[in-house]
Amino acid sequence: MKKLLFVFAVAAMTITGCVNDDTYVPPTPEAGDVVLNEIFSKHPDPTVEGDWVELFNAGDIEADISGYLINDAADPAGGFVIPEGTKIAAKGYYVVTQPELTVSISSGGEDVSLGDPEGTLIDLIYCPKSQADGTSFSRIPDGGDVWINGTEATPGATNIGDATTPSISVDYNVAPAAGETIEMVIDFATSETVNEVAVFYATGDAPAYDANNKIVGTIAADSAVVTMTDLNVASEMVSFFVAITLDNSDVYYYGKDNKSAEATTLTADASLWHAYTPIAGSVPAPTLALTYSATPTEGYETITLAYTAEIDIVEARVYFAAGDAPVYIKANKVKGEDVINTPALPGDFTQTGVTISMANLDVEDAAGAVVGNSSDAGVKISFYIRIALSNGFEYYYDKDGNVILDDTSIVTDDAASDAFKADATQWNTYTNKATVTVSSFDFPVNPAATDDINVVLAYASNETILEARIYYAGSEGLYVKPNKIKGEDDASFTQTGVTVNMRDQDVLKADETTLDGTTSTSGATIKFYVRIATATSEYYFTKDGGLMAVDDSPADGAYDSSDAFKGDSSQWSSYTVQ
Repeated sequence: MKKLLFVFAVAAMTITGCVNDDTYVPPTPEAGDVVLNEIFSKHPDPTVEGDWVELFNAGDIEADISGYLINDAADPAGGFVIPEGTKIAAKGYYVVTQPELTVSISSGGEDVSLGDPEGTLIDLIYCPKSQADGTSFSRIPDGGDVWINGTEATPGATNIGDATTPSISVDYNVAPAAGETIEMVIDFATSETVNEVAVFYATGDAPAYDANNKIVGTIAADSAVVTMTDLNVASEMVSFFVAITLDNSDVYYYGKDNKSAEATTLTADASLWHAYTPIAGSVPAPTLALTYSATPTEGYETITLAYTAEIDIVEARVYFAAGDAPVYIKANKVKGEDVINTPALPGDFTQTGVTISMANLDVEDAAGAVVGNSSDAGVKISFYIRIALSNGFEYYYDKDGNVILDDTSIVTDDAASDAFKADATQWNTYTNKATVTVSSFDFPVNPAATDDINVVLAYASNETILEARIYYAGSEGLYVKPNKIKGEDDASFTQTGVTVNMRDQDVLKADETTLDGTTSTSGATIKFYVRIATATSEYYFTKDGGLMAVDDSPADGAYDSSDAFKGDSSQWSSYTVQ
């Protein structure tokens, strides 16, 4: 019976699509009845949260797994700790889903391990790139030797799949340097014996199937290496699909989705094939521009990345650390490539940029314990950016914009990237600050037309308050910039409060020329909000003193929620003149 072992592609400039930050070499897993059984990563609906991992008890008695560890790395230490009192019935299941599952399984592929409470490795599997179509990676049958990718997701129930049909994963460089040898690794899993692994290929922008264009790979235990001889000409696309032949003469065909397909379907439609295009010289590093505030408001921290690359960007991540002695911990990261909303929102991950929220993130130590929060006021946050391309190359950017390359090849020395991750003095930094707070926001809700309309504010800030303004609107209920009163110009203005009289102020319509009465016109309903500004941020408040929006852009920051607030006067305070 074949057992699936996913390995790295090996070649000059050969890479893998997965990302591994650790160099840990695991011991041989110990035998045990409780094993990893099914793994799910990246639901096709981005609004559905949760990677999940399923364990299976292959034994005949109930198993207590209190304190066992599940990790997204080869070493279980520092992973998710299974709660005390957790047991699995004989031939039963245990499923843990995010956010309870405190590790995330990379949709690009990575190790997943299971350990006992002492950290001893019990089970380990390399989870390949997710199909991202709602399917999972699972043992067929439960607790068996064969792992199949793209199976029907069955959390807490019997795994469904056919182990006789090979499951494959293909690693190759999508943008190799022209002229170099191209070797791709095709990993396979099946309960049957594989006799041949081959690819059928075509070249050029209009590829067409030709039965003579076939290259047979060299088969190892659970993988094959196919050498694409003389198929590496600059700018000439090479397209291919995979064929697996079993010892019973059954042949299975696979396109770029790595799923079994009919031969007639694949041979007729080259758009379903894998493809790579050699590049003269080599792939240049992506360009990167960062926007972030050095003094962001706690709970509103954001980093915006703007980048360009010659080939697809598959990851755009922030790795961070907190405090005055920051250290790299793999778990302390935000995956920008997962910032995708339906419908799309500004700041979603694209091939030109992404905006990443750094607000309210757990900060873990090496043992996986939560030791702080990224939004703790006054805490220095150190961070760096890592961008990964579809050819597997990873690029690290220091605070001065210098680029460190890790091509992820197992034959390449990664000392430069390892040294960078270990030296936080080369990272970017910012220090969170507390918000301005408003403790009093008083005004008459039904003033007479002849009355003063005093808005009395009491506030506090760790920064110097430069402005305490009121912006208002009349019958249109629209933000009009000239409709404002500068409280900072009033004699009552101090660093702790101000009283602003809104009586008899002209109200302009959106055209900024037509009068819409005054703030004291009988029968008028006036909507308004307060904006308090420091040198680095603007804060927007309503009548209960609630902070409704923050704009850190005055300090060149990336966060600004004020436009949405200003555009929706239903969120503002109001009074009606009698």
